[in-house]
Formats: sequence, structure tokens, C-alpha cells
Amino acid sequence: MPVVLNQTVSPTLAPRQCIGTLAVVNTSNLAGQSTLTISLTARSNTPNSTNGRAEDSGTIINTVGQGVILTDPNNPNLPPSELINGVPLTVVTQSSEFSYTITFTNSGDSAARNVIVRDQLPSEIAYSPNSLQLNNRSLSDAVDADEGSAEANLIQVRLAQVESKEVVRITFRARLVGVVPAGSGVVNTAQIRADNAQLVSTSTATAIVNPIGSVFAGRAGSSVSLAGARLEIFTDQNLTNLLSLPRDQGFPPNEKNENPFVSDGQGHFSFVPSTITTPQTYYMRVTAPGYMLREVQLTVSPQPGNSSSVSFQRTETIIDQTFPRTTVLGLFSLTMHALDNQPLAVPGGFELTREDVQINDLAALVMNVPLFEPSGLQVLKSADRAQAEIGDTITYRIEVHNPTSASINDVVVSDRPAPSFHFAEGSGRVRANKALPEPIAPQTVNSNLQFRIGEVAPGATAHLLYRLRVGANATEGDQVNVAIATGTFPTGEQNASAIARAIVKISTGVFSTRQVIVGRVFVDLDGNGSFDAKDRPAPDVRLYLSNGQSVVTDSAGLYNFPSLGDGPQVVSLDPVTLPPGHALVDGGRESGKGWTRLLRTPVGGGSLLRQNFILVDMNKAANSSASAQPQPSPALVGPVASSLQPNSVAASGEMVAGRRT
Repeated sequence: MPVVLNQTVSPTLAPRQCIGTLAVVNTSNLAGQSTLTISLTARSNTPNSTNGRAEDSGTIINTVGQGVILTDPNNPNLPPSELINGVPLTVVTQSSEFSYTITFTNSGDSAARNVIVRDQLPSEIAYSPNSLQLNNRSLSDAVDADEGSAEANLIQVRLAQVESKEVVRITFRARLVGVVPAGSGVVNTAQIRADNAQLVSTSTATAIVNPIGSVFAGRAGSSVSLAGARLEIFTDQNLTNLLSLPRDQGFPPNEKNENPFVSDGQGHFSFVPSTITTPQTYYMRVTAPGYMLREVQLTVSPQPGNSSSVSFQRTETIIDQTFPRTTVLGLFSLTMHALDNQPLAVPGGFELTREDVQINDLAALVMNVPLFEPSGLQVLKSADRAQAEIGDTITYRIEVHNPTSASINDVVVSDRPAPSFHFAEGSGRVRANKALPEPIAPQTVNSNLQFRIGEVAPGATAHLLYRLRVGANATEGDQVNVAIATGTFPTGEQNASAIARAIVKISTGVFSTRQVIVGRVFVDLDGNGSFDAKDRPAPDVRLYLSNGQSVVTDSAGLYNFPSLGDGPQVVSLDPVTLPPGHALVDGGRESGKGWTRLLRTPVGGGSLLRQNFILVDMNKAANSSASAQPQPSPALVGPVASSLQPNSVAASGEMVAGRRT
């Protein structure tokens, strides 16, 4: 029965009868190994006994034990241990599993009652089902009759009692989930409590997530890594003092922790700085052939701790308490600021951003660094001729080159023809990415011809060919045709080429006053005044104009001056170049004795002029009888040449060009 000191009366005791008492003492405030003394006095309450009221006292002396102390099994001065892959800190990757091990012992001298071990995994880590073990014995994941459970990434093990010096070992496997920035340290800590012991946290187990940075082609994303990029980290903005790093304490591929470092064959790098205790500012420079220089400011700070709320449930009582969880020594936060006005990569990814980038819980200076080519689309434009006339058709060629490491999609060539230049229907052809030429028809938008080429692969060139007709309203002189290409990178970045030009000089042709002189120099053997099969052509005879322009007759004795201005023209024959023993036929007129002919038309230009020079063999003429008929006069178009239609000249067979010098 309960006893209240100085109040409760015991039952009547017969001679030699005993009664036991039990005292419960709260020793929570007593120091371990101290002495606890309990004194008890019993007194009879019978007033008429022979010896009066009987009374006796007793003393119980106890030594206070240490109670329950949950510690590291190997060192009672350390908290319970949690390791990852058997060590406090290790490198893990997205594709592999890793194991956690929680071990503790009861270093006290009394048993721990109703012990609960809880490990709430960080959001970056997921428990691997059916991997929970207690002292090498498998436990189910469900909340059932065995000691363990694993639900919603919370691992719990309940132990009814842990004896003094008993060692408990809990293991389970896990893996990374989601996007975790490379080089991040993911810290995990478990908590242990008992009915008769204070709550205690284990040591931290830190997973360093693939501490590798990447240098990549910014417009191509992760598909194109850049090997051979040189990375340097400086302590000053003038980029003169390199940051000193702890030797031989780096992660692959930079195990020696060298600065500067050249990215490996996969574009990877890493730098491990000394322990960050105060905020520091560094400057990174990255160079690679064919890419623009990168300069980035790096601000590193010790990573502040954080806390997580954990609820323990014991029978029907819920106890809420906040337990501090600080990051492991050596982790830091990083803020990146682009000094070169080029985009950066988001934490743990390859998407581009114009904002500053912050990465927390880093164990190494590793990040994804995008590099960019100095230019995007390149366009070359050419025409198949330098000169053309009204009515001519000109063939244009456009080459669209993609010099970058990424595909450029939705490429459109916008071409602005010169005024009165018109697209020749059905003439468009395009060949891209080594495919066969295909027909292509442009869309007309605000007088521009738009050719939709589509995708141009990295390093590839698309070839576009089409024809334009020169209209009647085309302006004489240099006419410029311009083109520009636009497209979109996989990142969404819009790109436009520089303007490409092709210049063609336009003349009005038959619509102008330009003149053409054609003719022949020949020996008139049959004396009929015109060239026929019996006559002999005079090759290599020089003719010239008053402006000094000259031509030489070809093997058929033909010559021409193809493009002359308007007005009268004077053509002269050089007698020095005549065949020996030959002279010019004078036609019986004084004007025919000269070597010069005046040619003009009634309209002063815009005509085809014809002038033949007829020769005679003087040796044959001397041997002719005096009674022979006189030589006929040359078949000139009078002393003034007539304007002939092109068809009549072609029919006479005398529109063949001579050799010009």
C-alpha cells in the first residue's frame, strides 16, 4: 500500500512479524558515482505496552550509477556514429546506390528502455526498399511486429531495451533522386532517444555528389563537352595571382588539385579550396580555342547550418522537439556572377540563365561552365555573272554555314531582290545536311523572298540556289541583292547572320542606245563584192576605234566591237597587219582609198552596225589585162553603215566575234 511519511499507519504486527517497505527515489539531479543515503525510522503507536512505545532506525547507503549513455561504440566521448559507405564523407553518383550505417552502444551502467532510432533522409536522397537491417538481420519496411519501418523516407527502429555495453548496428541502402548540383554535400544525421536517456544526435554522414564540373558548348547543352579548356582561379580581379590549393587533395580528374587545370577528354574539372571559414571572392578565367573568353566572379562563404523538426512517437505520447543539423566542416556556398555579360548555367544543369547563380553545400569548386562561339550563322551570297541586261535571268547562290557545336533550327533565309528583279518560278533548290537537292519555293513577305531551310546541323552548310529575272524597270548600274539568315538554337536563343550582298551591273541592252559593230576582212577572189565560198578570209588583221579600242580578226576574218556608246563611230584598219601583197579595194571612189570608215545611224545609236573591208591581191591585179573589167566596189552599207536587225545578221553568218586585244 502507498505510504505517506509520518502519516500512514501500518497493519498490526504479530510478534516476530516483518513488513517490507519500498522507497522510490528520483535520481535525475544526482551526479554519477555519488552516494545516496536513505534513513528509515519505525515507531510503535501502542501506548500501553510494557516497554512503552518501541522505536528503531535503519540506514541504506547507495552509490548512484551512470545511468544510460548512448555513444560511439569505439569512443565513449563521441556521439553515436553514422557513416556512409563506411566513412564519414564519400563521393556518390546519380546512378549508384550507397549504404548508411548507424552504430551506438550503451556506455552507461543501466539498461536503456524503449529506445527509438529515427533517420529522416534529406530530400535529395531516397531509401532503397527492403534494405533495412538490424544487427545483420533484415527488417520489413512496414510498421509491423518487427523493430523497423521505412515510410516516407523516414527510417525508424524501436528497441524495447538496450543493455549496458550492448552494441546496436543499423544499416540500409539509399540513392540520389532529382537534380543535385555536382559537388554538393548532402548531409544526413540520425537521432536516438530512450525513456531513461536524453535525446542524442549521431555524427554527420556526408554524400559528395559527383564533384565534377563541366565545360560545355553553351548553345549545345550537355551534348557537347569541351576538352582542353584551360581554367584558372585568381584571388584578384586583375587575374595576376593564382589561388593556392591544398596539394594532392582534389577529386578526379584533378586529384593533384592543380591550378590552372585543363579539362579532360570529357570537359571535366574540379578544384578543392582550403577550408572556407570566412567569405572570400575569387575570379575564374576560362579559355578554349574557337570560343570567347570567359571571366566569372566566384564568391564563397561558409555554409550556414539549418534545422529540421522531428517528431517522436512513443506509445500514445507524441514529443516534438527541434534538433540542430549543421553541415559538415568544409562545405561552403558559392555565388557566380558573369563579368563578361555571357549566360551562366543553372545549378546542377545545362540550361542557361542571365541571373547570378548560387549553389549551396559545395565540397569543391565545381560547376557547369558554358562557352560560346564568337559568331552564329554565316552567309555567303554570289551571282553567276557580274553583268546582265534587262530580260536576263541571273542565278544566285547562298551558302548558310553553322560554325557552332549545336544544331540551329528553323533557319530562314530572307532575300531582298533589287527593284524589278523577279523570282523565276520553279528555280529554287536547297541542299542541307548532305541530303540531295530538293525544290524550294519562297514566301513573299514585304517584298522579301523567305526560304525556309529548317535545321542546319553543327558544322554543316546549307546550299540555296535560285534565279531572278531582270525586269524592264530595272535601273541601269550596280544593283545590290541582300540576304540574311535567322535561326534558333536548342536553348531558345535567337541568332541572325550578318547581311550578305551580291552586286550585278545592269545595262538596258536592246532598250539602250548602245551600239555593236560587226564585220569581216577578206580577199574578194571572184570580184562580186560579197563574201562567199570562193573568197579567202584575212585573219590577224587589226582594227581599232578612235578611242584606242582594237580587235584582231579571227581565222574566218571576222571581228566585232560588242559594246559601244551612242553617236557616230569611226573604225580603222591597220594596213601594217594586212597580208603581204594585198591592198584595200577603193570601189572607184576617193573615200574608198582611206583605211578609215565612218559609221552612224539616223537615231544616233541603239543599232547593230556592219562594216566589211575587202582586199585585193595586188600581184594578180598586175597580171590582169588592161581590158579586164574593173574591180567592183566593196559591199559597204554605203559610206554610212545601215542599222541591221539581229536576225538578218545571224542569217548572213557574220555575227561571229573576233579576238580582242
